[in-house]
Amino acid sequence: MVIKFFEQLSQDLTQLLENEYEYNVIIEVGEQPNIQLFKGHSAILYQRSLYFRQNFVNAIKNNNIIEIKLPHISPKLFNIIIKYIYGGIVSLENFEVSTIFDLLVAANELKFTELVRHIQSHLIDNNASWLRLKFSRVYQISFLDESFGPLQQFCNNIITNHPSIIFNSDEFTSLHEDALIALLKNDDLQMDEPEIWGKVIQWGKAKTPNLPPNLDEWTDENFKTLKATLQHCLPHIRYLQISGKDILKKIKPYQDILEKKLWDDIVSKFLDPDTPITSPILPPRKKEKAQLPPPKALIITPSSSIITLQHIAEISSWIDRRSTIYDTAEIPYEFNLLLRGSRDGFTSDVFHSLCDNIPGTVVVVKINSTNEILGGYNPLIWNSGNEYATTADSFIFSLKNGILKESILSRVKDTSRAIRYYNSPLGPWFGSSAFGMRDDMNCLKKLHCGENGYEKQVAKTQGWVIFDEYEVFQICKNKNQHKRLQRKLFAFHITKERDRTGISVQQILSQGLTHLLESEYDYNVINEAGEQTNIQYERDTGWLCYNPLIWKFLNSRLEYATTADSFIFFLKNGCLNESILSRVKNTSEAILYYNISYGPWFSCDDVGI
Repeated sequence: MVIKFFEQLSQDLTQLLENEYEYNVIIEVGEQPNIQLFKGHSAILYQRSLYFRQNFVNAIKNNNIIEIKLPHISPKLFNIIIKYIYGGIVSLENFEVSTIFDLLVAANELKFTELVRHIQSHLIDNNASWLRLKFSRVYQISFLDESFGPLQQFCNNIITNHPSIIFNSDEFTSLHEDALIALLKNDDLQMDEPEIWGKVIQWGKAKTPNLPPNLDEWTDENFKTLKATLQHCLPHIRYLQISGKDILKKIKPYQDILEKKLWDDIVSKFLDPDTPITSPILPPRKKEKAQLPPPKALIITPSSSIITLQHIAEISSWIDRRSTIYDTAEIPYEFNLLLRGSRDGFTSDVFHSLCDNIPGTVVVVKINSTNEILGGYNPLIWNSGNEYATTADSFIFSLKNGILKESILSRVKDTSRAIRYYNSPLGPWFGSSAFGMRDDMNCLKKLHCGENGYEKQVAKTQGWVIFDEYEVFQICKNKNQHKRLQRKLFAFHITKERDRTGISVQQILSQGLTHLLESEYDYNVINEAGEQTNIQYERDTGWLCYNPLIWKFLNSRLEYATTADSFIFFLKNGCLNESILSRVKNTSEAILYYNISYGPWFSCDDVGI
């Protein structure tokens, strides 16, 4: 029989680290002014870490004390790592997600394979939303070392279906070459080849200094330099999947960066498709066909560790000002989890990072000491300014549980001070002091309860309390409510005689049909999901619009997206005998992106909300 005493061994070695008995290693960690010295034992460090094993060979010794410097790792992170070295224990639940990610990078630098593998699994399983939020940085780092394989696969799975996440990001041109090549090699990349070519050229120009901005001014040497920059990327372009028009418009201006034989083969293939070619040609990328899902039953599964489906039905009823509570099978909203304190962190910085500029949110808080579930609904956005926001639709509440038999609803009274915006140390804050959270020792676990600005107090006691868990949800229209529309769209027929006639929106409206009354669209749902198909529907008139691209919102500027495939249309009904189709004419201004006060917007002044 084998008896294992690992727990006691861990405690004994941790105590050795703390009492510094007969240490013979000093590790200087960090940079000025944040430097800390750690004392250790060469035998333990040598056995536990390949990094120290390699560096002890040439390490500086001073009075038989080995001196090691780690300027690129913070003392906070190394304190976690050295306790892992001695005790074999790391409790990731106690740290912010950003700290865990930095710990991953530091552990990899020090060659702790086991710890790197565990941290990656923890981040992917528990902090996927944070990884998506910091996607560009995460994707870059995932290519620094082969040990980041799981993280790299997580990123690739997202990029395959939603390449704009990285191709359209501000950090795209700083992408490491290996990361870009991995994208180009992907046969499942859901992006048109001319767009991929354009992005490769953009990246190459950014990586090649001193290129004239005007292509007409380029010399042979300029083309040679760009060719050298892109030498490992160009073989992965699917040239024969680019139309003749785009070959002339987009490839020909840069033909000098291609091998002469490849350019001759491209031209020959488009002049005579049966011409044999000798250049290596890659197969077409596998494009997924966008399909509408078949009708299915409405099922809502709460993603909360605090509230139940019945609670969601009650909050949804308050949002819609119903006198009766929705049946759980008829809930018209999805509660999409944005933040969970125990998963993402409890600081105000985390709250503002994950929840700012997202309209329509519900905050729920669990206080274990009193068994209360408190919360509030903000129909506006959160931000880090220093001001109050006006709304008549916000409210705070206490939800029924085993002790509280009936929920308490308190709507806003002082509408001009309904929501308070502030940065650190405040988190979500309702009214002047009715319901709000603030950092306490850099931890957002302190809640203030009152009634100022709202109808009544919802908590048992007034003043500050410590809570145990909180969650923030974005409230979105439930897409499953449109099952009937999906079936209709799947089978709809637009008459051939109306096809591509360019009928203007003004003509459609002049027929006496009512204009758009209600948006069934939510920016953040579509932007985060990166869906390639969006259909806008107005329930009373049969008005629909189709956007083959993604939607996104911009805080301070507007931007147009180019496509030749968007259109707006009416389906035939009792008032309209034939369906009407209007395709885009000005393709360069087909879709408008703007701030959160705008819903879907087609062209500059045709259709928008």
